[in-house]
Amino acid sequence: MNSASQTVAQPRTLASPKAQIASRIAGVAFASVFSGLIWVGMISLAGSLLGRAFTPLALASAGCAITMFVAAVCVPLMLRDAV
Repeated sequence: MNSASQTVAQPRTLASPKAQIASRIAGVAFASVFSGLIWVGMISLAGSLLGRAFTPLALASAGCAITMFVAAVCVPLMLRDAV
């Protein structure tokens, strides 16, 4: 019995597999850094609203931890069918 994926034409990309992987990694890097910066801004804003100023080292550590966590979760998901 045929499934829908076998009967419907699947679009093919013209880029090479290495170019697809590179663009996916660039997208994950951008998303990871962007989310880290957003969360650092929210932590800083919450600290200032509560009257507590966080040190730049604490904010940088939180941002790096968030960025690495998002990258560690997203990279396997984005590259699972590219490899």
